[in-house]
Amino acid sequence: MMNPGENNEFLKGVNFFNNHDFFDAHDTFEAVWHEVHGPAKEAYQGLVQLAIGYYHFCFGNLKGAESMLTKGLIKCENKKSHLSQLNIDEIILKTEKCLIKLKEIQRGENELKTFNIEEIPKILYRR
Repeated sequence: MMNPGENNEFLKGVNFFNNHDFFDAHDTFEAVWHEVHGPAKEAYQGLVQLAIGYYHFCFGNLKGAESMLTKGLIKCENKKSHLSQLNIDEIILKTEKCLIKLKEIQRGENELKTFNIEEIPKILYRR
């Protein structure tokens, strides 16, 4: 399994993600994902999907956001042991809350402008 903290590209992706540059985070995580083999591959694909899901959310593509965030969340939950050096439980919890908000917006119970980008989790790497 790859140690994410030893991969400069992965850390670059984390920086993009934490700065809400989700498209570049997606591209960077995708490049890393192509290098990963074995059971951890699905975990990294989950991060790719979360990044593009948040990209869609921020630009109002709610269907795309729901689809990608849901897929990414499932992969991160199923393979979270491969992301144990990240604050994966917090990422999962905050993403679940964002999905609830997204669904409220889709149902007309809330407006997109009420979504605070700071509700999106930050990715923290622990050695």
